[in-house]
Amino acid sequence: MIEGREIMCMAVTEPTGGSDPTSIKTRAVREGTGYIINGSKCFITNGAIADTCVFVAKTGDSSKEFSIFIVEKGTQGFTAGVREKHTGFRSVGITELFFEDCRVPSENLIGKEGDGLKAVLKTISEIGRIGNAGVALGIAQAAYETALEFAKERQLYRKPIFELQAIKFMLADMDVEIEAAKWLTYHAAWLLDQGKQSRDISKEIARAKLFTAEVARKTALQAVQIQGASGTLPEFKAIRYLLDSLETIAAGGTNEIMRVIIGRNL
Repeated sequence: MIEGREIMCMAVTEPTGGSDPTSIKTRAVREGTGYIINGSKCFITNGAIADTCVFVAKTGDSSKEFSIFIVEKGTQGFTAGVREKHTGFRSVGITELFFEDCRVPSENLIGKEGDGLKAVLKTISEIGRIGNAGVALGIAQAAYETALEFAKERQLYRKPIFELQAIKFMLADMDVEIEAAKWLTYHAAWLLDQGKQSRDISKEIARAKLFTAEVARKTALQAVQIQGASGTLPEFKAIRYLLDSLETIAAGGTNEIMRVIIGRNL
């Protein structure tokens, strides 16, 4: 608990993959008045500190029979692994989760048995992908502001390096691409606010996630370039933004999956 607030995590991704939820192997078998869960999850944000975990498990033999359950911290058979040593997002605890003959009561089932896949895809699109686009946008903006401030202060040939055309053009490109990323992200979020279903605007959501992740990576790398040797030092922010930007490429579905979604809608 943090300041009286309960922490919750969402567990979908498994070692077999996360961009394709139908590859989930974790299984829930009905037994008596509850379910027995066996399987594992990986790359789960806040997995080790969450008070409750919402997770997806296979409850049938077809490729679409999945259900969503809640499990509380401390439930027998439910454990968290060690914290993953990711290069970016160092302030976020990311861990594995394990289910070994973990029993949960029937009331821990969310919705109807077998209807979980639709909810998972909706959550991934509306929270995972739009949310990740927002994170990437913030990284890009911060990297740009850091580079701009440095370029105005750093002197070369008795004038700020901002006056060098090569540096000014890099900053101009950053400004344009970040603005474009804002419009793509805000537009997709606005469509959701207007009541559009994520399945009907999957292309718009995928565009936002793909483009902002690419812009974050490119902008952060250029920020490191502008700051030169200083940009690679851990006490400067640029290298942290670059490492964080790499995490956005896979989060919420890889950029290649976003291209698949966009291509499917063309």
